[in-house]
Amino acid sequence: MRKILVILNSKDITGAYLSIMKTCQDLQTQFEFHFALPVESNLFGLVENEGFKTVPYDPIYLSKSLENLKYLPRLRKDAQNLLTYMRSNDIDLVHVNDIYNQVGQRIKKEAPDTKLVQHVRLKKDSYIKLLYPYFAKKALKRADAVIAVSKSVQDDLPQSEKVYCIYNSIASTQLHPEYKIREGEGIVISYFGRLMPGKGQKMMLEAFNQAYQKNPNIKLQFVGGLPEDLEFGRDLMAWSQTNDLEKVVSFHDFTEDVEGLMKGSDLVVNFSVSESFSRVCLEALMYGVPLISSDCGGPAELFEHNKSGILVPNKDVNRLSEAVLRLSDDSDLRKRFSEAGKKYVHEKFSRENTSEKLALLYKKLLKT
Repeated sequence: MRKILVILNSKDITGAYLSIMKTCQDLQTQFEFHFALPVESNLFGLVENEGFKTVPYDPIYLSKSLENLKYLPRLRKDAQNLLTYMRSNDIDLVHVNDIYNQVGQRIKKEAPDTKLVQHVRLKKDSYIKLLYPYFAKKALKRADAVIAVSKSVQDDLPQSEKVYCIYNSIASTQLHPEYKIREGEGIVISYFGRLMPGKGQKMMLEAFNQAYQKNPNIKLQFVGGLPEDLEFGRDLMAWSQTNDLEKVVSFHDFTEDVEGLMKGSDLVVNFSVSESFSRVCLEALMYGVPLISSDCGGPAELFEHNKSGILVPNKDVNRLSEAVLRLSDDSDLRKRFSEAGKKYVHEKFSRENTSEKLALLYKKLLKT
C-alpha cells in the first residue's frame, strides 16, 4: 500500500480539514495516510482516533509582523524534519492542503523525486490576495499536480495541464434521522462559520433585522465561536442588542455535531464574501436543509438557483432579506428545495466524482 503524507495548516476543525479527512477516510483501503499537523494544533487526537499516524511540524504563518523574518529559516527546518520522517516511514507522495503552505515545495526542492500535490482551497481574493499570484506560480512550478476545489478556483489559477478540478465529497453516512420540513412552527435560521468579517455575519444580521420587522416568527443562530472572545464577535452582539434582537439572535461555539444542528434548522444561510467551495453549503444540501447563499464563487456550483436553493448577489443585504422572507413564509417551497438539493448533490458529488478522482490522480503520479 502506497503511503501519503498530508500536510495541514489547521489548528482546529475547519472546512479544509473536514474535507481532506473525509477524502482520506474514503481512500484508506487504497493508501496509507499520515498527517503532518502544526505543533499547537488541537487535531492530533481527532486524526489519530481515525486510525491515521501523525507527525508535528512548526509552520510560521505569514502576517504583517516581524515574525515574517523567521519564515524562510523555519521553512527549511520544517522541510528537513518532515523529510526525515518521510524517509523513515517510506512516504511515496506529499499532499499539501493549502496554497500558502510552501513546506511541500521546499521538500520537493530537497528531494526532487518526491511526488507533490498542492491543494488550492482559496480563491484569489482570499486573505493574502496580493500574494496569491506569487504562490500560485510557485505551486505550478514545483508541484506535480495542483488540485482546485471548484471551477471557480480553477479559473483563478493560470491555465496548466497540471491543474485538476476535484470537488469535496459528501458524507456516506448520517448520524441523525432523515430531515423533515416543519410546518406551523417558528423558523430557525442557522449560520455556520468562524466569526470574522469575510464570513458575512454582519450583513446577515442586517438582513435578518429587515426580515424580522415583517415576520417576527423567525430566529437566527450563529455557530462558529464564542463572541465574547473576539472583537468582531463583541461587535455583532452589540449590534444585535442595539437593535433589540438579543431575544431572537443567539451565538454558539463550534460543534462536532454540525449535522444535528443543521437538521434542527429550517434554513441555512451562507453569506460569505468569497468562498472557494463551501463545506457548509454542501452539507446543508446533502441533509436536505433549505439553503440561501451569496454568489461568492464556489457555492454557485453546488446547487441550481431557484430549483434547489436561492443564490443571492454578493453583498446584497436587501435581496438576502427578501430570500429569507420568501422561504420562511413558504413551507412548500422549502420542501421542493430540500428534495431537489439532496438529489443534486448526491449525483454531482458522489464518491466516484470526488474521492475516486483523487485516487486516480495519486496512482497516475506514483506510476511516473
